[in-house]
Amino acid sequence: MLGDLELDTGRYRATVGGREVLLSSLELRLLGVLLEADGRVLSRDRLLDALYGHAEGDVTDRAIDVYVKRL
Repeated sequence: MLGDLELDTGRYRATVGGREVLLSSLELRLLGVLLEADGRVLSRDRLLDALYGHAEGDVTDRAIDVYVKRL
């Protein structure tokens, strides 16, 4: 929880002020990682590992920018 933002990882849903926000599974995972970081700066590599694991293959490090922008 951060302010009005609540993340329910068990139900794969996020709400802001009690209203559900539609997010993809990758966006929900990224949001969870960012909330867990509690304000600490995370590298693109750390974020990519959280989303895709160590076998991200053809995913570029800039792919994370798209998801961050959507959030």
